[in-house]
Amino acid sequence: MVVIASEDSPTTRYASWLADTYETRLVRRGERMSTRPEADVVVVDQRTLTTARTRETVRGMVGPGRRDCRVLAPATVESCDGLADEYIPERIGRDGLLSRVETAMRMLTYDATVAELLSLTMRRRKLRTCSTTDRVDNDPDLTSLSERIDELHRRIDDGLSNVESQYAALLGRGHRRSTRQETRNESA
Repeated sequence: MVVIASEDSPTTRYASWLADTYETRLVRRGERMSTRPEADVVVVDQRTLTTARTRETVRGMVGPGRRDCRVLAPATVESCDGLADEYIPERIGRDGLLSRVETAMRMLTYDATVAELLSLTMRRRKLRTCSTTDRVDNDPDLTSLSERIDELHRRIDDGLSNVESQYAALLGRGHRRSTRQETRNESA
């Protein structure tokens, strides 16, 4: 976990809140680092975010070519739209911040699961295209691959359902149906 903040930024207190639960490093804006810390989640203050022109710039602060970390920022959507993966209210409490970070960590897992699903689905399609009908029906590797794809679909659905529930709770709304349920209802 990395928190990047200006000297007088209220974001600096986030580092102490997060340090109780995560390995956390506070980096002062403009600070020269001998090594760039690896981080799954980066929390930046609004000043840092507005001077960064792209999300990749922020991610680059914690590691070159780092595309798999999540960027959280206490900023208004109007001022920094598209630069962070998630915006957190500036007057958020410790529990609210921890909840947002936990959600960001789950999203990292979700992103990796989706990438694996896409890779395995393409592999299965290629195997089916290049194989004879008899081999496709009786191939244990293809059966195992299909079972893994089904498992990943379930994990994605469960992950989406959990994130949607948390988001709805944050907004004070009821939980909506899952994407899979909506798809089923539309095709019926």
